[in-house]
Amino acid sequence: MGQIVKQDLAISLDVMHALMDSLLAEWNQTTSQDRKERIASVGAYSIITFCGSFRGAEVLMVDLYGLKKYHEESPRAGSVDFVVIPLLGRFKNEIGTQYHLTPMAARTNSGLDVRGWIGRLLEVRESQGRHQGPAFSLPDGEVDSMRSLEQEILE
Repeated sequence: MGQIVKQDLAISLDVMHALMDSLLAEWNQTTSQDRKERIASVGAYSIITFCGSFRGAEVLMVDLYGLKKYHEESPRAGSVDFVVIPLLGRFKNEIGTQYHLTPMAARTNSGLDVRGWIGRLLEVRESQGRHQGPAFSLPDGEVDSMRSLEQEILE
């Protein structure tokens, strides 16, 4: 007997643009701070995962303090416009917790706005008075789950 394997399908660029447009429209229309927090989390999670080709729980390792630090320091003009995504944790056979810095285009050639979604996430974390810990977290500071973020995307 063999196993039944159902692999996740890749998200097309058109679907990603539709998702980000939908989230941006909802962000602009809502006045609820709780809903803005969720939209910012889902948008930043989606765009970082897609543009960074992250798999599994890697994107949940994004560090809020490092994200803010590198967001403020990264260039915003000129021929090289990028953002840095800092993952904090232990990877593979490394010893200890370390930063892994992943540079990404601030805006992709197709128009995906990575810097904008990171800015929205930092904005809601700032309004919550949070400056460190996991960037993708619940109100109590615990790391959010991929399942809840993905469920929000699918809805």
